[in-house]
Amino acid sequence: MIHLQKFLERVRGGEARGGKDFIMPMSEAKGMHADLTELLLELRQLKEAKLAQKEEIVEVKIGGGGFK
Repeated sequence: MIHLQKFLERVRGGEARGGKDFIMPMSEAKGMHADLTELLLELRQLKEAKLAQKEEIVEVKIGGGGFK
């Protein structure tokens, strides 16, 4: 996540200086792409794990008793 942190710092710095444009070298963009991909994959795994926990089987038995 280092590239993502660097990106955020550079954006904040540009905003503080009143910059209007932001240019990023391709090497940094590729690193940020890798960080974002890793983050999204981790999020997907967490979501799948949470869904797997919710899939419990609940058995309900309804008895009518002695109807006459």
